Amino acid sequence: MVATQQTVGLDDGRAAFYDDLIVSRLNDATRLALEELMQTQGTHYLSEFARK
Repeated sequence: MVATQQTVGLDDGRAAFYDDLIVSRLNDATRLALEELMQTQGTHYLSEFARK
């Protein structure tokens, strides 16, 4: 998702804020699809917040 890619390079707190804001505005089907996509890409998050 282009919007979440724009948070790369921000400090952890600011990136988490914007990611949360973006995800909160998604409808259920889109949010679930994004969550599934993120799980299948094998991303390993560094922060505790992102691992939740």
